Amino acid sequence: MRLQRQGKARSANATYCEASTVEGCFFIEIRCSGYSQGNHLVIMLAARRLIQLVSSPSMVRRWWPHVAELALILGAYLIYLGTRDRIFQDTAMINAQRVISWERSAGIFWEAAWQSWALENAQALVLAMNWLYIVTYWPIVMGVGLFLFVRNRSRFYYYRTVVVISLIIALGLFMAFPVASPFRITGMFVDSIQTLGPTFYGSPQMAVLYNTNAAMPSLHFCWSVILGVLFFRSLNGWSKLFGPAYPVVTFFAITLTANHFILDAVAGGLLAGLSFAIMAFAARRWPWLARTTGRKTGGNGPETYKPAR
Repeated sequence: MRLQRQGKARSANATYCEASTVEGCFFIEIRCSGYSQGNHLVIMLAARRLIQLVSSPSMVRRWWPHVAELALILGAYLIYLGTRDRIFQDTAMINAQRVISWERSAGIFWEAAWQSWALENAQALVLAMNWLYIVTYWPIVMGVGLFLFVRNRSRFYYYRTVVVISLIIALGLFMAFPVASPFRITGMFVDSIQTLGPTFYGSPQMAVLYNTNAAMPSLHFCWSVILGVLFFRSLNGWSKLFGPAYPVVTFFAITLTANHFILDAVAGGLLAGLSFAIMAFAARRWPWLARTTGRKTGGNGPETYKPAR
């Protein structure tokens, strides 16, 4: 290999250290009899080279989109957790009773009867719904997001922005009208996940990671509708049916497990529609919102994602 630069340092006690950069790759070779002084030199040289690499324009351009998206996800999640401190437990329980009253007035308070029948006659179905409740949320949302980020950056930015819009609106609603999850009303509902498993999900150890007073609107159902639209627009043939099937399965998963009321899902569906409408309006007014510097796989340049109508 071609040696581009070589630095040597000798001390009074015969310390000898060598640092080399070979063909653009940095490595350090140490031959020290006085280890301490040579080790300090190695650390300084390595830190200097690392700073040069990280701060280079090419490296910034390559990694900035990834860092920005991670910061956005973590920031949004921390804000979501922060809303818990602005919600009173008693208020959330009172509002949950109000939701039950509204559903009874509309003749759609079916969740408790559904769950009671399933627990008595089809526990295997309830257990399946417990797992579907978990799988249809973060695993699919994050998995699809990662896939789109790698394969189709323009489409990723479009649907990511729709999700962010829905989250911003939902956070305001959580604080204005907090609603407790149905399973907290123990006289009517059962926490099926803690009863039948998997008990690790929703355990006291996980309580710091989510907000049980943020049931309305259901972000779980809202995001399943958003991804359902994505699947319906993107897939071909019979696979398009996965688009409407995904939110339908999610609806029964969130209600049979007593994590959400029916009206929570209704509000989540309306929120998804509102978020798409806001995105469409914003993209027409500010076209750069739908324009990215990412490339679709096989593409040759920037792409503007225009969803099929």
